[in-house]
Amino acid sequence: MKLTRAAVWAAPVVAVACATSACGGGMSSADGIKQANRVRTSAAQTYWTVRTALPASLHLDEPYGKGRFVTCTKTEKNGKGAVKYDLFDYLAPVKAKLTMAQLLSGVESGLKPQGWTFAPYTIPRSAMPDPESEELHGWRAHKGDQTIDLTLHEARNGATAAGNFDVLTDCKKYGGAQKKLLADYAGGDSRDDYKPTASDPTPVPTGFPTPM
Repeated sequence: MKLTRAAVWAAPVVAVACATSACGGGMSSADGIKQANRVRTSAAQTYWTVRTALPASLHLDEPYGKGRFVTCTKTEKNGKGAVKYDLFDYLAPVKAKLTMAQLLSGVESGLKPQGWTFAPYTIPRSAMPDPESEELHGWRAHKGDQTIDLTLHEARNGATAAGNFDVLTDCKKYGGAQKKLLADYAGGDSRDDYKPTASDPTPVPTGFPTPM
């Protein structure tokens, strides 16, 4: 069963009134947009680099990623009043009977040469849509100011192991642009599409956001 985004994080609620100094720091709107574009471009470059390194036995669902800016939590490093970019895709193995251990091993073997080392982390049962029939397991790898987050479930009832694959940036503030960035993406209808074409096999979206 394909995991929804709600399975691992809730859609952020954006306050209507938000002072620039409180929500985005002292950066101007123009500089905030420039920084947001730099951050998104860097995440996109990482996404295409790690995606092409995955073994042939795995493939991603769409097959293309989707991204958006979301609110950081207070428990994240520099998370208070800050924003991160989440570029996500879905791992759907070609082999119907691939186990979660085999799926994880495939990701690790493909990405370790690039310097990504994964460690397990606990996903609260309250964050799982159906923990009794489909328990979720998490692994995370850090490099520079970016993180790869795996949220996987075991094979069950004839279905293969599968899960979410996210490239996440560090939490940052975007000054006068931050309120609009969050408002544009928080409604749930807009994402940045990373859909390859014959003329551009590794596209980076422009505009905030790119409508679906």
